[in-house]
Amino acid sequence: AAPAQPTQANSSCLHTPGQESPQQRDRSVAALAAARAINTAQSKFAALNGGKYGRREDLTPHLDAARYNLLEGADIAPGFTLTLDAAGKIYWFLIKDKTDPCGFSYISNQDGLIFVAQPIR
Repeated sequence: AAPAQPTQANSSCLHTPGQESPQQRDRSVAALAAARAINTAQSKFAALNGGKYGRREDLTPHLDAARYNLLEGADIAPGFTLTLDAAGKIYWFLIKDKTDPCGFSYISNQDGLIFVAQPIR
Protein backbone atom coordinates (compact mmCIF):
# COMPACT_ATOMS: atom_id res chain seq x y z
CA ALA A 1 0.00 0.00 0.00
CA ALA A 2 1.21 3.49 -0.82
CA PRO A 3 1.78 5.85 2.11
CA ALA A 4 -0.89 8.46 2.73
CA GLN A 5 -0.22 11.73 0.98
CA PRO A 6 0.20 14.76 3.25
CA THR A 7 -2.67 17.21 3.30
CA GLN A 8 -1.88 20.32 1.31
CA ALA A 9 -2.35 23.76 2.82
CA ASN A 10 -5.26 25.29 0.98
CA SER A 11 -8.54 27.07 1.41
CA SER A 12 -10.37 23.80 2.11
CA CYS A 13 -9.01 23.74 5.69
CA LEU A 14 -11.85 24.81 7.99
CA HIS A 15 -9.76 26.12 10.89
CA THR A 16 -6.90 28.09 9.36
CA PRO A 17 -5.98 30.87 11.82
CA GLY A 18 -7.34 34.21 10.66
CA GLN A 19 -9.44 32.56 7.94
CA GLU A 20 -11.96 30.59 10.00
CA SER A 21 -15.59 31.44 9.22
CA PRO A 22 -17.76 32.50 12.18
CA GLN A 23 -19.63 29.17 11.98
CA GLN A 24 -16.41 27.15 12.03
CA ARG A 25 -15.04 29.32 14.84
CA ASP A 26 -18.17 28.59 16.92
CA ARG A 27 -17.67 24.86 16.31
CA SER A 28 -13.98 24.93 17.29
CA VAL A 29 -14.78 26.95 20.43
CA ALA A 30 -17.43 24.35 21.37
CA ALA A 31 -14.87 21.56 20.87
CA LEU A 32 -12.35 23.44 23.00
CA ALA A 33 -14.97 23.80 25.74
CA ALA A 34 -15.52 20.03 25.54
CA ALA A 35 -11.77 19.45 25.94
CA ARG A 36 -11.73 21.66 29.03
CA ALA A 37 -14.78 19.86 30.41
CA ILE A 38 -13.15 16.45 29.92
CA ASN A 39 -9.99 17.56 31.72
CA THR A 40 -12.11 18.92 34.58
CA ALA A 41 -14.19 15.72 34.74
CA GLN A 42 -11.01 13.63 34.80
CA SER A 43 -9.67 15.73 37.66
CA LYS A 44 -12.90 15.29 39.64
CA PHE A 45 -12.99 11.55 38.94
CA ALA A 46 -9.33 11.10 39.96
CA ALA A 47 -9.88 13.02 43.21
CA LEU A 48 -12.58 10.51 44.15
CA ASN A 49 -10.72 7.41 42.92
CA GLY A 50 -7.21 7.50 44.34
CA GLY A 51 -5.69 9.39 41.42
CA LYS A 52 -6.95 6.96 38.79
CA TYR A 53 -8.58 8.44 35.69
CA GLY A 54 -11.87 7.37 34.16
CA ARG A 55 -13.21 5.95 30.93
CA ARG A 56 -16.08 7.58 29.01
CA GLU A 57 -18.76 5.98 31.14
CA ASP A 58 -16.97 6.99 34.36
CA LEU A 59 -16.92 10.65 33.37
CA THR A 60 -20.62 11.03 32.55
CA PRO A 61 -21.63 12.02 36.12
CA HIS A 62 -18.95 14.72 36.11
CA LEU A 63 -20.04 16.44 32.87
CA ASP A 64 -23.09 18.41 31.77
CA ALA A 65 -24.89 15.55 29.98
CA ALA A 66 -27.17 18.00 28.17
CA ARG A 67 -24.12 19.64 26.62
CA TYR A 68 -21.63 16.79 26.12
CA ASN A 69 -22.42 13.32 24.79
CA LEU A 70 -19.74 10.78 25.71
CA LEU A 71 -21.33 7.81 23.96
CA GLU A 72 -18.99 6.02 21.56
CA GLY A 73 -19.58 7.35 18.04
CA ALA A 74 -21.53 10.41 19.17
CA ASP A 75 -20.35 13.96 18.53
CA ILE A 76 -18.80 15.54 21.64
CA ALA A 77 -19.34 18.92 19.89
CA PRO A 78 -21.01 19.53 16.51
CA GLY A 79 -18.99 17.57 13.94
CA PHE A 80 -16.24 16.61 16.41
CA THR A 81 -15.53 13.07 17.60
CA LEU A 82 -13.84 12.01 20.82
CA THR A 83 -11.18 9.35 21.21
CA LEU A 84 -10.35 8.75 24.88
CA ASP A 85 -8.04 6.28 26.57
CA ALA A 86 -7.50 6.00 30.33
CA ALA A 87 -5.22 3.55 32.12
CA GLY A 88 -4.71 4.03 35.83
CA LYS A 89 -2.99 7.32 36.49
CA ILE A 90 -2.72 8.42 32.87
CA TYR A 91 -5.18 9.41 30.15
CA TRP A 92 -5.17 11.09 26.79
CA PHE A 93 -7.83 12.20 24.38
CA LEU A 94 -8.29 13.58 20.89
CA ILE A 95 -11.24 15.69 19.79
CA LYS A 96 -11.13 15.73 15.98
CA ASP A 97 -13.20 17.66 13.46
CA LYS A 98 -14.55 14.90 11.24
CA THR A 99 -15.64 17.48 8.62
CA ASP A 100 -12.27 19.21 8.21
CA PRO A 101 -10.18 17.79 5.36
CA CYS A 102 -7.08 19.10 7.16
CA GLY A 103 -7.74 17.08 10.34
CA PHE A 104 -8.05 19.88 12.91
CA SER A 105 -7.99 18.43 16.45
CA TYR A 106 -7.53 19.17 20.12
CA ILE A 107 -5.34 16.81 22.16
CA SER A 108 -4.81 16.63 25.91
CA ASN A 109 -3.75 14.29 28.71
CA GLN A 110 -3.40 14.09 32.48
CA ASP A 111 -1.18 17.21 32.47
CA GLY A 112 -4.30 19.23 31.59
CA LEU A 113 -2.69 21.19 28.76
CA ILE A 114 -4.73 21.34 25.55
CA PHE A 115 -2.94 21.38 22.21
CA VAL A 116 -4.20 22.24 18.74
CA ALA A 117 -3.12 19.61 16.24
CA GLN A 118 -3.21 19.18 12.48
CA PRO A 119 -1.31 16.81 10.24
CA ILE A 120 1.95 18.15 8.86
CA ARG A 121 1.27 19.68 5.47
